[in-house]
Amino acid sequence: MGAIEMRASQQICRRNASFTLIELLVVIAIIAILASMLLPALSQARAKARQASCASNLKQIGVAIQLYADDNAEFIPGMATYDNYLSSPARRRPYSNQDLAYGYWPDLLLSLAGDREVFHCPSLAADETNWRQAGYGWNTGIGYWVNHPTRYGTSQLYNGVTLALVVKPANTFSVSDLAVKTANPDRMCCPGVQGWLSINHCRNVPGTYVPWAVRHNLGDNFAFVDGHVLWYKYLSYHKINHEYDGTDRW
Repeated sequence: MGAIEMRASQQICRRNASFTLIELLVVIAIIAILASMLLPALSQARAKARQASCASNLKQIGVAIQLYADDNAEFIPGMATYDNYLSSPARRRPYSNQDLAYGYWPDLLLSLAGDREVFHCPSLAADETNWRQAGYGWNTGIGYWVNHPTRYGTSQLYNGVTLALVVKPANTFSVSDLAVKTANPDRMCCPGVQGWLSINHCRNVPGTYVPWAVRHNLGDNFAFVDGHVLWYKYLSYHKINHEYDGTDRW
């Protein structure tokens, strides 16, 4: 092959090896289409991972409730429990960091759950300025202001509830995902009701604040009194029992 033929052959090879502008645009378009197809799947996978992490948190909380009951003659905590705590400026509640004569349920369970982050839903942005905005709520149907000195009487919600009093422990939830009301976080549910870190009985009251978060694939995670955790779709919440005595007043 002569020198002229060799140079011509090399030029043809270089032209064949390079992309034209149209070919480059086609490749970019294909990559963009593939990315648009993959991103929703990746987002859904991340959401599923956060849902699983949240369920793990609630499982640990459920175990902590069982341990608390073992240490307290089978009594489970209330949303807030008077437990003979000696209030003083030098002593503050472990979770809320408040000097209070009563402990909110995370205060009573923190040492048994083992980690403060267990009480924070991974799908909810952390707000370090407000300890009430962790994202989980206590079911007041199994305990409200427990062992309050002025509230003893016929209501077990005030006297305290034992595990044996919960008629349907496998269907009665103890803790679940809770919507965070940033406008007034002290009132997590009904207007006029101080439902700190709790889910109160207000779902069917017109004009009230709905407590459910619905932040895990159109549903929420629920921990039940017997310790197991399940995810429920929003439209299936009516299947869950809320009252310790086996009734459902929602």
